[in-house]
Amino acid sequence: FFSVGLFVSTVTKKSAVSFLILLFIWVIIVLIVPKTAMLIAGQLNPVPTVNEVRAEQAMLRAEFNTTVWERTAEEVQAQGKSVNWTSREAREAMFDVRNKLRDEMEPEYEKNNEKLVDDFQRKQSNLTNLAINLSRISPASAVTYLGMNMAGTGYPDQENFLDQLTGHRERFSDFVEEQRRRERDDRNKNNVGPTDRGELNISNMPDFQYTRLSLSESFEYALPDLAALALISIIFYLMAFVMFLKYDVR
Repeated sequence: FFSVGLFVSTVTKKSAVSFLILLFIWVIIVLIVPKTAMLIAGQLNPVPTVNEVRAEQAMLRAEFNTTVWERTAEEVQAQGKSVNWTSREAREAMFDVRNKLRDEMEPEYEKNNEKLVDDFQRKQSNLTNLAINLSRISPASAVTYLGMNMAGTGYPDQENFLDQLTGHRERFSDFVEEQRRRERDDRNKNNVGPTDRGELNISNMPDFQYTRLSLSESFEYALPDLAALALISIIFYLMAFVMFLKYDVR
């Protein structure tokens, strides 16, 4: 801001004019540029809305349930039985087949659902990074990003948290799948699982432990903002120096 003010002062002869020009520049770089950068980034890199992603998840779940019931009916008919809802024994047999098929197909469904969420998060991350890079032409934005990164509250810290959360989700999903496998194996052998006996062991359930970015990593993420501020300052300082040499003191 000092370099910009110095440059404007060298190209104007009245302080009132200099003040109005600087006020106009301040409005542009503080209020207009950051919001415009987000709009431009949204046009260049469109991202589906949260509601659209939820609708796709709902369709994926409905397709999964339909497939499970279709395969259940095929399995029951393959055993020489009819799909009968009036008999209690027939219903219990169908539910047993359905639960078995659902357990077998659940990992693939979870994988597709995670892929959908990861794809949405990747697009959202690309959009945010593009908007940040575009808005760095504003010194106000560069100073804001610099302070947030050094304080450990910037966007890289958010990405770091989401990456660790994704890793924990995968470990937790593996743990749940292992518990389901043991439950299924025990039911097949003894007709009773650990849950029925009250012996479900969750002592080895993975805990989520967040590791913050180190100071050196935060400084590395802040380097582009430092470079942007230095470049803007040097450019306007050199322009002010050139205009000062040509300035007519009369």
